[in-house]
Amino acid sequence: MGDWNAKVGEGREDKTVGPFGLGERNERGDRFVEFCKENDACIMNTFFKLPNRRLYTWTSPLHNSSHVVRNQIDYIAINSRYRNSVRSAKTYPSGDINSDHNVLVAEIRLRFKVERKSKRNEKIDLNDLIKNKEKISKILEKKLETNIEDRDENIEHKWEHIKSNIQEVMGTVKKQRLKKKHWMTDE
Repeated sequence: MGDWNAKVGEGREDKTVGPFGLGERNERGDRFVEFCKENDACIMNTFFKLPNRRLYTWTSPLHNSSHVVRNQIDYIAINSRYRNSVRSAKTYPSGDINSDHNVLVAEIRLRFKVERKSKRNEKIDLNDLIKNKEKISKILEKKLETNIEDRDENIEHKWEHIKSNIQEVMGTVKKQRLKKKHWMTDE
């Protein structure tokens, strides 16, 4: 997203900023919060109550024991739809990354939607189909004669029409599930 050097600060703001930020907000922080609102994002490392050492993301090169300069200027912004998936967001100041910034890590747990299997087509009893062969043929023939009068249609339309008529006629045939035979005998 970019290097905003934004300080969001502490204090809750809508669903975008949590109550546990660090420090005071600056002008770039205002712009970053507006950007997140416009894009329906949440600044996740402001939603977890942690000690300050787990909040600051940057330490000034001028930092020493008498002059402490630490800020929270790096953030994890996530679409608000996935906000509840984030379990934690914190820094690791001891991470050796050769930078004045600290490692910022989020633990995210995603749950994927399980695709449900489509309904199986019910099986048609073939014996019943053979017994009613003539009846089915006549019904289908009548449907096709009355409906294929329009000769100007393209081949795809004709095929879809024939297919739907066949499916409609087949739907009138009694559908049965084949009973499973009991695998254990009475003997």
